[in-house]
Amino acid sequence: MMKLLKWIGIVVVVLVVLVVGAALVLPQFISVDTYKDRLVAEVKSATGRDLKISGPVHLSVLPHLAIQAAQVSFSNAAGAQSKDMMTLGGLQVEVELFPLINKTVVVDRFVLKDPVIALEVDKQGKPNWDFSTAKAAGAAPASPAAPAQKPAAGGADMSSLGALRLGDVRLENGTISYLDQRTGQRTVIEKINSSVSLPDINSALKVDGSAQYNGVVLKLKLNVDKTGDFMTRQGSGVEASVGSDVMNFDFKGKGAAALPATAVGAIDLKVPSLRKLAEWAGAPMPKGEGFGPLAIAGKLEMTGNEIKFNDAQLSLDAIKGKGQIALNTGGAKPDVKGSLELDSFNVNPYLPPQSQGGSGSAAPAAGSGGKSGAAGWSDEPIDVSALKSANVDFQISASAIQFRKIKIDKSAITLRLKDGHLATDLTQLATYGGGGKATVVLDATGPEPALTLSASMSGVQVEKLLVDAIDLDRLTGKGSLEVSLAGKGRSERALISSLNGKGNFNVADGEIKGLDLLKMLNGAATNVANLASLGGGGGGNTTPFSHLTGTWTMTNGIMKNPDLVLDSPNLKAEGAGTVDLPTRTVDYKVTPKVAGLGVPVLIKGPWDNLTYLPDLAGILKGGVGGAADIVKGGAGGVTDTLKGIVPGTGGSSSGSGSSGGAAPKSGSGSGSSGGIGNPLKGLFGN
Repeated sequence: MMKLLKWIGIVVVVLVVLVVGAALVLPQFISVDTYKDRLVAEVKSATGRDLKISGPVHLSVLPHLAIQAAQVSFSNAAGAQSKDMMTLGGLQVEVELFPLINKTVVVDRFVLKDPVIALEVDKQGKPNWDFSTAKAAGAAPASPAAPAQKPAAGGADMSSLGALRLGDVRLENGTISYLDQRTGQRTVIEKINSSVSLPDINSALKVDGSAQYNGVVLKLKLNVDKTGDFMTRQGSGVEASVGSDVMNFDFKGKGAAALPATAVGAIDLKVPSLRKLAEWAGAPMPKGEGFGPLAIAGKLEMTGNEIKFNDAQLSLDAIKGKGQIALNTGGAKPDVKGSLELDSFNVNPYLPPQSQGGSGSAAPAAGSGGKSGAAGWSDEPIDVSALKSANVDFQISASAIQFRKIKIDKSAITLRLKDGHLATDLTQLATYGGGGKATVVLDATGPEPALTLSASMSGVQVEKLLVDAIDLDRLTGKGSLEVSLAGKGRSERALISSLNGKGNFNVADGEIKGLDLLKMLNGAATNVANLASLGGGGGGNTTPFSHLTGTWTMTNGIMKNPDLVLDSPNLKAEGAGTVDLPTRTVDYKVTPKVAGLGVPVLIKGPWDNLTYLPDLAGILKGGVGGAADIVKGGAGGVTDTLKGIVPGTGGSSSGSGSSGGAAPKSGSGSGSSGGIGNPLKGLFGN
């Protein structure tokens, strides 16, 4: 028995020596080029592309099965801009030999040096990683295969990964580029370095790497508690982070890679400057003040294309809020639903600079005919392409909103965007002591953008609103209004010039500051020349009223108001006129009356430089109550004075004609001459 065991031992030793000897000797006699040529041919057959190994290739068996190759390249698809789809500066693979007997793959080393991968999509939309054309024409169809065995419940088939062991797995100095020939857009991620640790499929997976994009280094870390569970639907604990100078992102929770991939956990995103992040990502924002620090934290739930973000805490600059959002990317365009509740929202930092031609611009020079005002509308095309990029159903509420100087109290807004049609409903609008609602619709489905506006408000403190809106502090009271407008156009000017609609307004229990119409009319009853010194906008002159009402219609941007009425205990004023939005001009005639006496007043000019003059020519020609008699037969040479200053009464509008008319003072304003001033000009502060 002992002799038999001795011979068995001798045989085993001899076999081991022979195997080791063969492993050492065979690589010396077997040409590596034979296997290299075979590999190149197999790659060509499978992909239709050329694999080249220009550098030396080394093969060894002991103590590990090892392969080293240098200067490896894989050709690109026809029509691609890059010659090669992939190049490798060097490849090192070391696999333990004896575990292979037990069908266990132990990779001691797998290193890719200087890999360059060029991904491209051609002008027909075909990617260069599509190898379908490599199939031989006319090849016999494969015989029907037996139905694939379904993986165990809960995820993917892990049989091929269960015997995998990873040691030193590294990627050094890699580069990945993506080019879309249809748009010319090119993205390059470079200086990619990463290492992977996976002792076995039931152990933790650790990935540590870095990459550079657009001059910024990104650091990536991924830790998976149990890789085997992560690859199935059972899932495993996951921690992931991305850190850089432009953003920092952290996720901690549970995830599963089995399709559809899932993730549940807490996320934390911090961006030092949203404006700098957008610029880094290739989508720079227009110049402005806002879009600084951004922070988002909350609970993430993801299943395939469906992503939910709940219990979200948001801060952007000085804005703070909370809410939830649901995103579905499985359709032709993203579908977004959610709600956001803000403490306060100051819109001003996110608005473009105000146009120099707007209401805040300097008054135009004399004789400009309002062209300065008209220049305030832009002829630049209105870009509504963003309205077609997603479908949105979103609710926003805020305890306070500020737009320019306008202040809005607690309000609620609903945004509904569907295939380029945006409907904005202000279901709750509280502002300046009153409230109301409004609906704004912007339709980008047609050849030119179309706008529809419908709004109603009541109980608004008019003075506060006008001060904040247009810096006008001469009208007080509580007001209500209704507006309905519609128009369309490719530019701001075209849109304004197409507006059609109607509306009305009603201001109650207020007063006009800087003008005493009753005092003016009483003075006119004695001597029309007194108009020069009455109602000039100073002191405590006011005109109280119980109601100021009117209706209007708008056609092609021109608003017509035929029934302006002011009621007060002692007088009544009526008026009519137009406001031309395209040219930004006003043409109104207002006639205050008391005890049968009325003096028409003309309000004309560009709305940033209005003039206000008594219509004395109209009095003389048509006669308004007792005013005509006073003017025509007034004492003290009033008629002669008028003939020298009022057009159409025998004199010159320049004031240089008749006696009794003093020369106008320099800079006194158009239409001011002789002793007749601008009694209504003080109403508007001009």
